[in-house]
Amino acid sequence: MDWACEDTSVDVDIEASVLARRGLTREQVGWLGEHDLDRANLLGSEGRLQSYLPVVDSRRVDRAYAWDGIGQPWFVQVKGTSVARSDGRYSWNIPAAHFTPYERFLVVFSIIDVTQGRLQDPVWCVPADHLVRLAGRGYDRATGAMLEITASPTGRDAMSRYRTTLAALWERLAPSPRLPAVGAIQEFPSLHQDQGAFYELSQIVELLRGSDDDLLPFRPASDITGRDLLIQQVDSVRALYLQIKGTARLEAPNNIRHLVRRRTFVPAEDFWLGFYYFEQPLRRFFPDCWLVPSLEFARRTADQHDATVLTFDTTLTEEHDRWREFRHAMSDQAAVIRSALGALPA
Repeated sequence: MDWACEDTSVDVDIEASVLARRGLTREQVGWLGEHDLDRANLLGSEGRLQSYLPVVDSRRVDRAYAWDGIGQPWFVQVKGTSVARSDGRYSWNIPAAHFTPYERFLVVFSIIDVTQGRLQDPVWCVPADHLVRLAGRGYDRATGAMLEITASPTGRDAMSRYRTTLAALWERLAPSPRLPAVGAIQEFPSLHQDQGAFYELSQIVELLRGSDDDLLPFRPASDITGRDLLIQQVDSVRALYLQIKGTARLEAPNNIRHLVRRRTFVPAEDFWLGFYYFEQPLRRFFPDCWLVPSLEFARRTADQHDATVLTFDTTLTEEHDRWREFRHAMSDQAAVIRSALGALPA
């Protein structure tokens, strides 16, 4: 979370003194504000608006929010300040180099009570392309060109149409009209073992290793929806979800099996599954993995009749692998995801 700062501003000097008295850094206050925003959105939406946290905090996105944790996400940059100007208005600055507008990218301007570590009303939720038109232009010797936003908490101005309350902010991020509960998900599982995190983090490492500075992974703030990762094509609306399944067990001398629970499997164009095998005796991953679009997985398992799970069975021998068209070298995962993102509709 970035906090407005102008070295020559009296108001910002006051804000800095408030932070110093409280013993908190701007980064710590920003962290509190982001989590308070998550709290407000989760409670206001009655648990349906789920947040995803960026694995790398350097891509101008502080949160991704998805309805039921599986809908098309909104990407959100959060800007905050803690002290009003002398005229009662609030100001925020955004380094122009840190801001690229694209579809479904929002900037939430907020006010924080530093003494409580909580956000206060109102907040302003502005589409990124609108912000470019609204912002003034400035310059800071440390960061270069700046976008400058000023807003009144009560009066009518160019920002008033974007003003809302913390309790109502979630409505700006909800589908319209609101969707009914997703029938395919009857209960939400929680992760009780470390194995799941092991496979997820290994996949994140490969994504970052293979990224050309263009892939941004997110992890869900809570593990409840069957989507383990969200990957964004940086500075774009294109994003897809991954469910990660791993095993270290052989079902037969050359076969592996993964189970996908029906209660968390909701096929969609932007949802893929990743299947991994860890060779326990060798203490390493098998050289290949399987990355399967969920719609294709649903089609190929349509004849399975178990009421609770779908089964992914395959052989480690490539020539006998019925899923071999989705089989890829571990080191090629980023390239596969990049291609899948490019194939999504804009």
